[in-house]
Amino acid sequence: MAKKPPAKSSIMDEIREIESSVEKAMTDNFSNVIMVPISDIYEISLASGEQMHNRISYSVTEVKELAGNLKDIEPNGLLGTGLLQPIVLRKNGSRFERISGFRRIEAFKINNALEIPSIILNNISDATARFMRNSENLKRENINPYDEIYGIIENVALSLSITFKEAISFLNKIKNHNSGKTSFSDYDKQMYISVTDVVRGICKYEVGALIERLVILNMNTLILDALKEK
Repeated sequence: MAKKPPAKSSIMDEIREIESSVEKAMTDNFSNVIMVPISDIYEISLASGEQMHNRISYSVTEVKELAGNLKDIEPNGLLGTGLLQPIVLRKNGSRFERISGFRRIEAFKINNALEIPSIILNNISDATARFMRNSENLKRENINPYDEIYGIIENVALSLSITFKEAISFLNKIKNHNSGKTSFSDYDKQMYISVTDVVRGICKYEVGALIERLVILNMNTLILDALKEK
């Protein structure tokens, strides 16, 4: 029996709606921005029971510089905090869970601030929250190669409702197809179009260039640690 065509992602539609609402909140004199106690902000808790920790490495020096800049801007900036852009949180039951703003939160802690300007999103799925978290990290100019490739592939998997392992497997199938080692089924052809569209929407690479960089994920542990630590 032939496989069903890959399902069209609902994540991208949800992301566009969220981005529109966040942009509106930021242009309407930040009317939807509230101060949230930093002690009430948690990491994303997934339905699977696992907690989504921040995987991307950050420079302590950069965070300290940001903290100093915030002090210089006070009492100007957003709600008199020196911050120019609020962080984004997900309301999950009684919890506020961080989607974006790790460095800003850490900088506020250095400055002994108790609250931080935030935009609160409601009814955000785990997949969309993870996608948004990855997307923020991927926009960083100094992201290391390992975290970049890992984040791209995870977003491909989330967008197409497949596992990380399945995304890797299909990218390798594309590589074998391009080298003439295998052929595509009708399902594979449709999946290839879907993967291509997603990759173009979330990163600077074409699919072929992304595939060539998959080797980074299989490097020696010492090399990977060096990449993560720059």
